[in-house]
Amino acid sequence: ETKVKGKAAIDVICNPLGKSGGSLVQQLMIFTFGSLAASTPYLGVVLLIVITMWLRSAARLSALFEGAQQNLRSHDWDDPGEEVVPDSDLRADPNERSDEEPTPGVVKTS
Repeated sequence: ETKVKGKAAIDVICNPLGKSGGSLVQQLMIFTFGSLAASTPYLGVVLLIVITMWLRSAARLSALFEGAQQNLRSHDWDDPGEEVVPDSDLRADPNERSDEEPTPGVVKTS
């Protein structure tokens, strides 16, 4: 469900925003330099900067994803030393407890 919502958000918000942002940059450069031919070298520089940022972001995201996958693979799901605790019980002071009912699904290692 989260994947579908994320894709929908990208399709509805990010794609049109990227297209309009690119058009805005192109129009500003044409207005600034007087013609498309005069602004083309500068648009090329902007394009190279955007591509470089995109490749770096993709590489960083790949590294983060691989790290998360490695953590999932190395986790011992049958370890009895883990207990399910609510989010509110993940505090800096382990002696501080709440009187709230535990929320299932949060894993705390001891």
